Amino acid sequence: MLRSTVLLFVASLAVLAGCESSVELDFPTTGLLGLTIRDGANTSYCDIDASSSGVTSVATWIETNRDGWDSSIVTYAPSVQLNGDGFSVNFVSDLAVINYNKEQLTHLVSNDVYAGLVCP
Repeated sequence: MLRSTVLLFVASLAVLAGCESSVELDFPTTGLLGLTIRDGANTSYCDIDASSSGVTSVATWIETNRDGWDSSIVTYAPSVQLNGDGFSVNFVSDLAVINYNKEQLTHLVSNDVYAGLVCP
């Protein structure tokens, strides 16, 4: 009985984690966003202008890739994290992870999309 309950729970998680979603996140175009960059043991924190080329690159990519996001329950350790009011966008190598509206969604991404996110 316990084994079948555990298998059913694991199967349910796999189904939930594999559901495709759309992203309805609209990036701010003014103000400051928080930026965290982790490089090995070094971590940098700063504010970055929402109209900067790095943020604009990420916002444009999300706008053109609103579909095809996968729900995820996995915890990721990002190398780059962009934080705004009610959302965060994390980048782990070739994966973008968006947290907003009590959801976590993932999508494959090219490193050049977020390469411009640098502390001024």
